[in-house]
Amino acid sequence: TLIDRLASVVGPALQLNASVEGLKRVDGGGWQLTVNDETLHFDAVILALPAHAQGALVQKWDRRLGEALYSVPYSHSITVNLVYDRSQLKRKLKAFGFVVPRIENWFLLACTFSSLKWPGRAPRDKLLLRGYLGGALGSSILAWDDAETVETVHRELSYLLNLEGEPEQSLVTRYREAM
Repeated sequence: TLIDRLASVVGPALQLNASVEGLKRVDGGGWQLTVNDETLHFDAVILALPAHAQGALVQKWDRRLGEALYSVPYSHSITVNLVYDRSQLKRKLKAFGFVVPRIENWFLLACTFSSLKWPGRAPRDKLLLRGYLGGALGSSILAWDDAETVETVHRELSYLLNLEGEPEQSLVTRYREAM
């Protein structure tokens, strides 16, 4: 929705699905971009992409900046969406979610009660929970298969929220080097 709106406001100057292959400063000011084998000139450029991708663009004309950008550490994250029947929840939820302090030694970092936070995300008789895993200390979980990931989040949420029974549906999404 955001991209569609931007495209309608900006017009043809906004190029969607275009790969920036090169970026360099122009003598006298401005920037030269190589986009899909086409050379374009701009007064200013905003780099809104991961640091390692920025490093690839700037390293040819500023080696130190490129190295600094490549050195920015990233970690992985995983979201696990679980659907339960509301009758499986044996306590009243009085929030939209929670964060788990690292000192607790859980795999779960946080949970959003998606169907409470955003009405219409699930039927009224269902509870949609989104668990978050990963972060700087949890990179090993990226190797888990979906079943192990769902079981871990379900087990921890069952304990923390007093849930009975298994989830009706699940969806695991992995985000590599996204944080």
